[in-house]
Amino acid sequence: MDFLVVISIAIAAFLSAIIGGVVGIGTAIIMLPILAATFGVKETVPIISVAMTIANIARLLANWKEVDWKVVLWWCVGGMPTVFLGTLILVSVSTGALTRLLGLFFLVLVVYRYAPISKDRRMRLRAFIFVGAVQSTIGSLFGASGPLGAPFFLAYGLTRGAFVGTLGVANAVSGGSRLLVQKSFDILDLRLFLIGLAIGMVMFAGGFAGRLVVTRISEQAFVRLVEVVLIIVGLIFIIRG
Repeated sequence: MDFLVVISIAIAAFLSAIIGGVVGIGTAIIMLPILAATFGVKETVPIISVAMTIANIARLLANWKEVDWKVVLWWCVGGMPTVFLGTLILVSVSTGALTRLLGLFFLVLVVYRYAPISKDRRMRLRAFIFVGAVQSTIGSLFGASGPLGAPFFLAYGLTRGAFVGTLGVANAVSGGSRLLVQKSFDILDLRLFLIGLAIGMVMFAGGFAGRLVVTRISEQAFVRLVEVVLIIVGLIFIIRG
């Protein structure tokens, strides 16, 4: 790759990891369009899976004392078995179809934020079985699904470090399992693993920096900016897929 491309990806990975370390989500969503444009959609999924597993480990370590392990347990009950399902869909669809699906996924994320189901409501602990199942399936298909699960973690009452750490643990467990399944399907090879590892190490540093950095942009402004980017990229992927 061109040196400037490498530097640009590294900077984007570090900044997105800082944002993810502060608000708990957003890292993968920022990186997905960048990596898809650089490597292609199918190769981006295993790369982002490796990178985000490392990034989520950083969130776990940075917020270890605040993790709600009961939520993690019930999430894994639903999330672990469905890793295979998303990967099976991934290997069954063409690159063009996956590109259009990814574009649709971005648009759905934006719509989802304003749907009644995403509004604050009290979550029961065992409901995380279903949250884990859906989130893990979509995560295996696209490499990331944090924003879909985030409202449910918030609705359960998790905030700040507890939210970032607990969601990070769930995603790290799912991501680690996803890598094993991707390897068995020959989706993940050494080259993609090393690329994801390099990006993940940058994200690891950014995740800890996010714990310390006080951002100057408001959360509302950040969310609006991400939504605009998702809409634009989503439409481009659907049209050009």
